[in-house]
Amino acid sequence: MELQLDIQDVSGWDVPDLSVGRDGLGQLLDREVAVLRELVDASMAERAALMANDIEQLVDISRQKEALAEQMEALERGRRKWMERAKESSGSYEKASLDSWLQSAPRERKMRLAAARAEMAHLVRQLMEIKEGNRLLLETSLEQVQVTVRFLLDVTESSHGYAHNGLPESKKPYSYTLVNCQV
Repeated sequence: MELQLDIQDVSGWDVPDLSVGRDGLGQLLDREVAVLRELVDASMAERAALMANDIEQLVDISRQKEALAEQMEALERGRRKWMERAKESSGSYEKASLDSWLQSAPRERKMRLAAARAEMAHLVRQLMEIKEGNRLLLETSLEQVQVTVRFLLDVTESSHGYAHNGLPESKKPYSYTLVNCQV
């Protein structure tokens, strides 16, 4: 019995019709791996844009990553639907999971699916590492901006003039420090 699964309705992404009999799970996993690779590439481009302080490029990359994340969610929903339909067609009552499917798959299909799963796990770990590095870069950049803003605001607020009550201001003039330098 060949089972057809149409996943056209998920987030507007064009996910092909898949069937249990034609290694549809392998096709889905291959698509997920491809999207994960694109996410890794986008995250690396994000790191370069962060280092270059290129805001326009960061905005573009952010939009690209959002679209890839939506595509990944659609593929994941498609994989879950596929697994449920495969479970129903086989008459199995156990939970539909990739592990249970791998146990019952023929040897060569099992190897292909296991390799795709291992590559997905590797790419996810790589993404997490890149994301952590990007987060640290972003925090450092934001901290530098905040220090600069505080410094500039302190300098502009010390007017050496009169306060709102008409009396001379009593702020200490020019007693600001910035990274081991006296101004």
